[in-house]
Amino acid sequence: LAAARAAGAMQSARVLERGVTLRRQAGTLRDVAVAISSAISLEDVSGQILDNVHRMVKYDKATMQIVRGDVRDLIAYRGFEKADIAPQLLRPISQDALIKRVVTAQRPVILTETKQDPDWEVYPQTANVYSWIGLPLVYRDQTIGLITLDHHKAGTYTRELEGLLIQLAHQAAVAVENARLFDDRQHRIRDLQILNDIAQIMAVNLNTLDLLRTIASRVVKELKCTHCTIFSPVEQEGQIWLLPQVVEGKHQGQIATRKFRIGEGLAGWAFQHGEALMLPDASIDPRFAKARERRGRPRSMLIAPILVGDQIRSVIVADQDEYGWFSINDLSLLKALARQAGIAIQRNTGLQLVQDIGNQINSARKVEEILRFIVSGAIDLTHTTSGVIYLVGKDGRSIAASYKYPPDSFHPAPRMDKEDGSTRRVIATGDVLIFSDLAQDERVNPELRERARSMIAVPLKHVDKVIGVLYLNDRDFHEFTETEVSLLTTLSNQAATAIAKEQQVDRHRMLNDVGAQLIGLLKDEDIFNAVARAVADTLDCTHCSVFRIEPAVLVVRAAQGNLERDLPLGRTFNIGEGVAGWVAKTGKSALVAYTPEDARFDPNWSSPPPQSLVNVPIVVDQQVYGVISVEHERPGAFDEQDRRLVETLALQVGQAIRNARRIHELEVLYAAGQRFSRQLDREGQPIEPAAELGHRRRVRVRDPEVLSRGHGPFDEQG
Repeated sequence: LAAARAAGAMQSARVLERGVTLRRQAGTLRDVAVAISSAISLEDVSGQILDNVHRMVKYDKATMQIVRGDVRDLIAYRGFEKADIAPQLLRPISQDALIKRVVTAQRPVILTETKQDPDWEVYPQTANVYSWIGLPLVYRDQTIGLITLDHHKAGTYTRELEGLLIQLAHQAAVAVENARLFDDRQHRIRDLQILNDIAQIMAVNLNTLDLLRTIASRVVKELKCTHCTIFSPVEQEGQIWLLPQVVEGKHQGQIATRKFRIGEGLAGWAFQHGEALMLPDASIDPRFAKARERRGRPRSMLIAPILVGDQIRSVIVADQDEYGWFSINDLSLLKALARQAGIAIQRNTGLQLVQDIGNQINSARKVEEILRFIVSGAIDLTHTTSGVIYLVGKDGRSIAASYKYPPDSFHPAPRMDKEDGSTRRVIATGDVLIFSDLAQDERVNPELRERARSMIAVPLKHVDKVIGVLYLNDRDFHEFTETEVSLLTTLSNQAATAIAKEQQVDRHRMLNDVGAQLIGLLKDEDIFNAVARAVADTLDCTHCSVFRIEPAVLVVRAAQGNLERDLPLGRTFNIGEGVAGWVAKTGKSALVAYTPEDARFDPNWSSPPPQSLVNVPIVVDQQVYGVISVEHERPGAFDEQDRRLVETLALQVGQAIRNARRIHELEVLYAAGQRFSRQLDREGQPIEPAAELGHRRRVRVRDPEVLSRGHGPFDEQG
């Protein structure tokens, strides 16, 4: 009897210990899930992930690296100082066999004993690493980053960790991608603010040297670099040299005496080729001109040429005496500043007006205000007669909004049905079109040729996508200059960025709100309804439905919009039939621009049927659990950005269901352990643990507390 009691007590202890472990892991996974919906920086998210990993998988050293093509950027680290890292450990992926395995296999690489792996290389920084993990972060089938874990004891990491690592990597990948998007937005806002500040200076001070000093000083401040130098060509004794025109930061006295021939050193190379460079350690680049004072440390460099028209005028060089200091966003900022400097050098008129218009656009809180500011401002800038701006629909063949000035001016509607029409050409190519003499140009609408003499069409581009077209008409002959084209392009891109920013802010806020709301929900219906409401409130859609697979059909479990009569709760559809059925069967998203032309679409879906839709699968534990369907009565109402938004929501839904399952499993395990202990104490006889706990699925179904909750992620179907 005593032995039986001891065995029962040990079994109960193991059950309780397992429950504690699962509860701790679930808590850590919830912490990572919170990071997914938190609007914090990539560095902060990465650090939180590494800290939470340590709670489940102990390590001596760890890194979080972002993958950009063949390059890795160190974002977060634990257990060492950044200055201690060797450049060889962050060399291109194609040159590191072990890291290449991690990135290409897209599964954890676990080295129980590093010395037994042929791809393991020993450096001073890795000499004491005897067990290692390389964990890829995969998002939409792309390896976007990786986590490395080091341990001094061989055998610490085994294949038993693989399941936990995969689950953690999935959450971390979503968190990193969201944070990276947030960081990109923040950097764009930062860049816009810096460019806006520079533009303010340009508006009141046209002295080129003062402007270049301001740019160099701002680079040192914003990028926190050691120094920034602007080199310009100067003729000395019949030879062209690049001399420091402006130096800001440390070592000014030494840098001021340096000079390079065209093509010499990295600055000379960038000036000769007109290309920007980002080097994590310039000191190992064969083009690098060695410093007179050898510091024996890595040297990060950013270089961007300043162009005036198509001529290279100067180069901006930013330095920092640390490895990998600069990011791709920093390079984008430096290139933007270089472009700004080139424009400032070229133009000496119209800057105050551009600044005023830019301030109005940036302060606008509605798209209509932005359109009004850009049209009226562009007319004032170019002294043209009238103007109109068209925002393009998501299908690229319709007009979503427009604004003209003066209000009584004549602007014929764009001929969107003609592929060779000017509006369609600007949308397709993203190029500025100039019509100096409309009377001689057969491409232009005949009605317009009778009322104007010259015209220019300027695209509004955001991230290489044309979202609108600005037209300016002049009754008189007007040969638009390069300066005017540059000013108009800058103005249009500012407007496009402001418009896109307003749209992104709304969507990002919705994702954060939904993510925070889902964390506290434990029932399918509550989760589905929250997502359906968010989609209906945010996207321009007619209806949103959320389906669940039960068990071989799709069942409507949430609905918001105008089709609730045709798509009531409980209505069923066969898996494999219709677009939603196809998504449920294949696990792939579907973006249908025009449903009558899609063979998968079921015309009996509703009356009238939607003309366009987005369907995205909800995946739970690698199985399709349901489908989110967003519909519209207009063709081409959705684009890839909408699909990605709904996919992100589906990921949040899947994670919320998984978290709810984990929480309930812990509750069931804990309750079972408690019942087992109480019955053992009461009867004095052990009960066979298997009979008490049963199969996991059976425990969940038979538990009266579970059954009382209704259909959800905790029952047999879930």
